[in-house]
Amino acid sequence: MSTEFKNEVIKPITKNAVPRFDPDGNIKNSGVTIDDSNNMILPESGDIYTTAWGTWTPTITVSGGTAPTYTRYFVNRWKKIGRTVWFWLYWDNQSGGTAGSGANEIKFTAPFTVSSNYVIGTLATCLGNGQSYEGGGTTKDVTIAYSGSSIMYFTYDVLSAIEGNDQSSIGRCITACGCYETDS
Repeated sequence: MSTEFKNEVIKPITKNAVPRFDPDGNIKNSGVTIDDSNNMILPESGDIYTTAWGTWTPTITVSGGTAPTYTRYFVNRWKKIGRTVWFWLYWDNQSGGTAGSGANEIKFTAPFTVSSNYVIGTLATCLGNGQSYEGGGTTKDVTIAYSGSSIMYFTYDVLSAIEGNDQSSIGRCITACGCYETDS
């Protein structure tokens, strides 16, 4: 196996640019730079900006009860860049739902399996945040927590799940956004 090196002098076009090889094997400056504090700075265009948003229809369950049916404004979007998944959702309840007996959180499937790096029961379970609009003028802050594999659920905080009964009236909705890591 032979390796051919080209004798060319590289003059930086951009300070601290990360070098790359073009298709002909010439070394060029990339659009990525690393500043003097070792922070990576991405270009203003490229995959992270131009990748289209995908949609998914999560499976929604409430253990011991019935899940609300979200139809009007049932919006779910995701964008996967490398191993990071960005998501946004807006669910408007159209047919009630109940939590059954006890505290039964509203669980839903994520667009991609959550990384095994997340540990249940720690602050790392928080994958996003948003607002829970409970109706009657009540608004509560919510987070999204990881429950294993590709299952997530809404919480008022890390320890208090939003139950089916919290979303049992038509017109109540949940919005949330965030990002999480996948294993691939």
